[in-house]
Amino acid sequence: MEYQDIRIKYIKVEKLLLDKENPRLPKSFQKASITEEDIIDYMLLEASTIELMLSIKTNGFFIGEQLLVVKNEDDTYTVVEGNRRLTAVKLLHNYKLAKAKKNTLALLMEEEGKKPPYILPCIEFPSRQDILKHIGFKHITGIKSWKLLEKARYVSEQRRIQFQDKTIDEAATELAKIMGSKKSYIKRLIVGFEIYKVIEDEKFYNIPNLDDTEFYFNYISDSLRFGNISSNFGVDLNAENPVENLDYNYIKEWTILFNAPYNGKPRRLIGDSKHLHQYNKILGDSKALEAFKAGVSIEQALDIAGETDENFEKYIKEVLRYLDMAFNISRKVKKTYDGFYEDAKNVNSFIKDINRIRKDKDEEDEFRL
Repeated sequence: MEYQDIRIKYIKVEKLLLDKENPRLPKSFQKASITEEDIIDYMLLEASTIELMLSIKTNGFFIGEQLLVVKNEDDTYTVVEGNRRLTAVKLLHNYKLAKAKKNTLALLMEEEGKKPPYILPCIEFPSRQDILKHIGFKHITGIKSWKLLEKARYVSEQRRIQFQDKTIDEAATELAKIMGSKKSYIKRLIVGFEIYKVIEDEKFYNIPNLDDTEFYFNYISDSLRFGNISSNFGVDLNAENPVENLDYNYIKEWTILFNAPYNGKPRRLIGDSKHLHQYNKILGDSKALEAFKAGVSIEQALDIAGETDENFEKYIKEVLRYLDMAFNISRKVKKTYDGFYEDAKNVNSFIKDINRIRKDKDEEDEFRL
């Protein structure tokens, strides 16, 4: 669609339909019998629509936020971009369309404000695909960010529609150009979504309360940053087809580890950078991994993997670095700060204690040998 072809047209609200294929809708919600009322309820519960209704009631509908639409055969229009805004306007006209939050809506409608518009500014596109190219940049890279799973679902769908004859690597390259994003990021979304589809097809391994609305997709995408975890998935991000050798047994193991209740906790590991780094290290050490699978804590497994030894050296070297810096400027200090001599005494005491502990431990280990 050329820039000069773009025209704003005003369309009656009654002719505007909510999009049943909206990527923001979870797959479990996208059923064949979905109605506009279903979508309205979802938007109310998940998309801060009440706040938007209040804004429109107070300030009116902002003309700069046009809805992006495609025309249907019956002269209605499907709103591909702008479903939350359309939902807000529809409810301002008739809040009883909703089954959810009825009391909240009733109270909101009692407040004085501007009348909702009967026509809305729209831009008609020739096809859904033309709009999707536009919102790909807006939501994947731009300021109106979707949840990560929504992004991954969208990117994967675009790969299927536009680049089905290309490898994942090639498709990621092309999609990154279209969306103004990094190829590595787009590739992790595509690959991560392939792993997610396995989990979804397995009904989330019957983990209590886990579904597509509760699943943390970033746990997958972030896991793919770590070599050992990625390898265990059977993923090679440098290959043309990174998911050719997926390990379905490990996908199940990973999903349970990061999502299933364990010893009274919501999950055994959290998918933050700290736990992912630690888990990645454990995967690289067979003895540590065996112990971890047997039930020892991640801290105990890390001891087996030698991280305690590495940290000990790192901390000592770090202290030496700062002491060296302090020594180099010590003659230039005009006045010693309060408590310096006590701190120096503590430093000396720590050195003696560490030295004594290590001597005793080394002699103990030598005696065992």
